[in-house]
Amino acid sequence: MSEPDLPQDPIPATGRAEEPDEAPKSGRISRSLQLRLFSAAVIIPFVIFMIFIGGLPFLVTLVAIICLGLREFYEIIEAKGLRPQKTAGIVGGALLGIVAYVGNEYQTNVLLTAVLLVVMILQLLKQDIAEAISDISATFFGVFYVGWLMSHAILLRRMDEILRIKYGAPAEGPFWMGGAFVDDKLGIFLLLFCIVTVAGTDVGAYFVGRRFGRLKLAPRVSPNKTVEGAVGGALVGILLGLVAWAVFNFWILTSPVLPLQQAVLIAALLSVFGILGDLAESLIKRDAKAKDTGTIFPGMGGMLDRIDSNMVAFPVLYYYMSAWFFFRSFVSG
Repeated sequence: MSEPDLPQDPIPATGRAEEPDEAPKSGRISRSLQLRLFSAAVIIPFVIFMIFIGGLPFLVTLVAIICLGLREFYEIIEAKGLRPQKTAGIVGGALLGIVAYVGNEYQTNVLLTAVLLVVMILQLLKQDIAEAISDISATFFGVFYVGWLMSHAILLRRMDEILRIKYGAPAEGPFWMGGAFVDDKLGIFLLLFCIVTVAGTDVGAYFVGRRFGRLKLAPRVSPNKTVEGAVGGALVGILLGLVAWAVFNFWILTSPVLPLQQAVLIAALLSVFGILGDLAESLIKRDAKAKDTGTIFPGMGGMLDRIDSNMVAFPVLYYYMSAWFFFRSFVSG
C-alpha cells in the first residue's frame, strides 16, 4: 500500500520517508509509476466486471487469487527456513473460498477447524518431526491469513442471499428489512464500496506521503510510510467511498441501505483497517527481507501486495453489516 516497502531502508536524517519511485525533476512520470498505472488500467476493469457478473466466474477469480496469494506467502515462509505444507494449505484455502460460495460463515469456520486437524495429521506422517510446531503454525496461519480472510469477499458478494436465508425473505426480488428495500445488488455495492475505499486510501497515502510525509508511521516495520500519508490516505478513501455510496444509493439500489453517517463511519473503519492490513503484510516482508511478495503485477509486486489491505477490510465490513442488519431487523420487529 502507498509508500513502497524496502528491506533495510535507511531512514534519512530529515525524518522524511524516502520515496524510491519519486518522479524525476524534469516532471516526467517515473517508470515505476507508469507500470503501476498500466497494471491498474488492466486490473480495475477486470475486477469490476467480475464483481458485477458474480456467479462461477467470480468464484473462480477469487479462488485463483487465494491460491496465488497462498503460494506467495509460503514462498516467503520457506525463505525463513520453515517447511509449510504448501499443497495442503493451498487446497484448504481454495476450499474455504468454495464453501463461502455455497454455504455461510459458520461452515467456513467448521472447514477452517478441519484444515487445522488435517495439517496436524499430515505433520505426524512426516519422517522428520523437527520444527513441527513452526511448520504447522506457518501452514495454518497462511490458510487463515489468506484463505479465510479473503473468503469474506465472497460472503460480501452474497450478502443479499445470506440475508434472505437468515431472515426468511423471498428467494427473488427486493425484500423489506428494517426500513429499506434490499435487492440483489447489495453485495455488488458492499464489495465495491470496500474496494474503492481501501484503494482510495492506498492512492491517497502514496501521493500525500510523497508530497508531505515527515513523521514516520511505523519506522521499524515500514520506514517509507508516514503519518501524513496515512491521514491523507484515510481522507481520500472516505471521500471515494462516499462517491461509491452516492452512485449506488441514488442510481442503482432499490432504496438507500446505509444512511450517510453510517457510510462515513464504515469508510473510516475500512481505511484504518486497510492501513493496518498493509502494515501487517509489511511486517511479514520485513521479517523475510523481501521487497515484494512477487512480480505478477508490473510495478505493483505480487498478489499479496495487492490484496493485503482488502484481506483485513473484507471481514470488517461483512461482520459490521451482519450486525447492522440484525439490529435493523430487531428494531423493526
